[in-house]
Amino acid sequence: MGAHYDSVQGAPGGNDNGSGVAAALELARALRDAKPARTLRFVFFVNEEPPFFEGMDMGCRRYALRSKERKERIVAMFSLETMGWYSDSPDSQRYPFPLSLFYPSTGDFIAFVANLGSRARSCTSRSARSGITRSSRPRASPPRRSFRASAGRTTPRSGSRATPG
Repeated sequence: MGAHYDSVQGAPGGNDNGSGVAAALELARALRDAKPARTLRFVFFVNEEPPFFEGMDMGCRRYALRSKERKERIVAMFSLETMGWYSDSPDSQRYPFPLSLFYPSTGDFIAFVANLGSRARSCTSRSARSGITRSSRPRASPPRRSFRASAGRTTPRSGSRATPG
């Protein structure tokens, strides 16, 4: 489970990505007494934004390379990113084509999004206890899970959803 704690120059960083850091800290607190079947790490990265983005000095890349050198067997990574933005206004969320075919135009949700190779992990997570259901979209679309937040309550939302950026 990870989040980055740097922000784009000139941005306050509350959403990108203070919100992800806060979520990771809360998950760590909530799971402090858990006895998971696998090792669970909470990792906080720096150098995720420009000028480091996609470079060799990205914090997550350096962590992954070090883990590979140590022959650690990491089976999943959940990146908590930009979770502090909400809007129930129509057309408050926009995506470039072809993402606009899969994701909604209202930014009132939190989603778990994965590439196709990670679909099984995102679909079999324990989040099913929270009422999250598999998307009814065709298998070729990116897998995702979402929650609708309204009136201080979190309820599951069906269909395709993504986190606002």
